[in-house]
Amino acid sequence: MTNANEDGAEGSRNKVMMPVAAVVQAYANAVWIESDITGNRHVMMQSEAPGAQPHCFCTLRYEHHYTDNSHLEQVAERIASMLGATSPIERRFRDVPTTLPAVAHVVRELPAQEPRVESGAVRFGGDWPGTFIRGDSAGYYAMTLHAILQRSAGNGGATPDAIARIQLRGLYDLLRGCVVGPASALLPRDTE
Repeated sequence: MTNANEDGAEGSRNKVMMPVAAVVQAYANAVWIESDITGNRHVMMQSEAPGAQPHCFCTLRYEHHYTDNSHLEQVAERIASMLGATSPIERRFRDVPTTLPAVAHVVRELPAQEPRVESGAVRFGGDWPGTFIRGDSAGYYAMTLHAILQRSAGNGGATPDAIARIQLRGLYDLLRGCVVGPASALLPRDTE
């Protein structure tokens, strides 16, 4: 014995009745892997449905103590494949944001050091060396870079090239001082 419910679905009295549905449109997902400047891999996906935005399914973080680039690539590829990516999997490089988030302007307070820390390469424990730039030097570098960026944008800039080159040569030497191992040979000492 059958009966019809209000939606028009048919079934027997002892079974749950479900209306019959027809698939009108099925949208596929595009899947790709993005890398960023810090070495992280982001497995991205986006529906082909109108108005769909890219979605970061997962981020695999690079940490030199535990991971390497090859391992991150393999894991990212496996995840992308599970999500439906086909070989060869599309690769993209994530653009560096042109504006930093507000948290980047927070000053991290550390205990005073004796003697005071000067601009140059600094290493905390066994971590990679980094560049410390004292505030007065940072101000000069920021002004010089700003002037060069403004000039390259067609503004004409007022900073003479000689002063800009001196400031940038100092910044180059500061940053070069953090590069250790074989890679340091790629950055020769500026003799100009």
